Amino acid sequence: MSFLVNLFSAGGAAGALTPALMAVLEHTDRDVLAGLLDLAGLDGAGAGDAEFRYPAPGAPQGVGEIALAQGRLWLAAVAPGEEPSAAAGDLAGDGGRLLVISAGAPAGGASPEVRWLSWERLDRWLARMAEQYDPESRTGFLLRQFRAYLPEAGIAYFTGFTPELLAAAPRALRDLGAFYRQAEEFFTQLEASLAAGGRLLRAARPQDLLAGFCFRDYAGAGQGDGDFLRIALNLEPAELQIAFWLEPGGAAHQRLRAALQEDGPLPAALRSLRPQPVLRLWSAADEQQIPVGEVDAARLGRLDWDAYTAAVQVGHPFADLSGEGLLERVAGWVQDLREALSPILTEVLH
Repeated sequence: MSFLVNLFSAGGAAGALTPALMAVLEHTDRDVLAGLLDLAGLDGAGAGDAEFRYPAPGAPQGVGEIALAQGRLWLAAVAPGEEPSAAAGDLAGDGGRLLVISAGAPAGGASPEVRWLSWERLDRWLARMAEQYDPESRTGFLLRQFRAYLPEAGIAYFTGFTPELLAAAPRALRDLGAFYRQAEEFFTQLEASLAAGGRLLRAARPQDLLAGFCFRDYAGAGQGDGDFLRIALNLEPAELQIAFWLEPGGAAHQRLRAALQEDGPLPAALRSLRPQPVLRLWSAADEQQIPVGEVDAARLGRLDWDAYTAAVQVGHPFADLSGEGLLERVAGWVQDLREALSPILTEVLH
């Protein structure tokens, strides 16, 4: 057989699973074939002298033949959503066996003459076999290559929960609940610290914790809802994020663009902050985050500025949130960013 050139390619012809598996069985150690026969409930003792033919003479399309000391074995590896040819079942008998590998059991069911393996069971077994061989050996290489090819050929199954994950999930839920309760207390008490630096109104409760994002929005007393301060506990990057969001078309939104284009006092003030802020641009179609140190007139000129809600955001790692005086520190971080942005925020927060 000569199926090794470009055999395990997603661009292969339909029905390539049988010849691909046949090639793996032929060109790997005979222990692989013997193990497969045992897995299917067949006798693997005669695997050493096996001969392979594909396509099998006189057999339906997609069926290969393995000649064993104890008789012939026809092999049909079937992609999900397909069924082996009905005529394949007629091959079994007279000492021969048919082995079907498919996502579901064949229509006629298994029998002494017709054996069935699921792709899941075969792949899990191949994984165990591959661990026994050096990846640089021919057998180890082919087993790993064939397993990597299976998802490309549409072979997929639920691999199951790991014991580690099952053990950790209940604890994770309890920890998340405790985090939510502390986040609620954090935001409730933070209001007093923020109010000391300016008149702020709470506009939202913590929410979307399951999505990993717990936040509150604040706007200046008497101001509109378009521009606001957002303080968020974002679990994915493990950051407390402080951002001033500016509505497209608003005066502050336009002043931010002009100030960034000039590369004057505002960009210098932002670059002096630690951590250094990012410019966030959001629209229904697109979202971007640009470090303020990389913002210049040329880059802004390529943007459709008015299509984006813009924000300047500072992210403090969760490691900065432990210890005494957190509320005062957060209020200080808000004030630092607010002072840096004060030339454009005159109509937003007072």
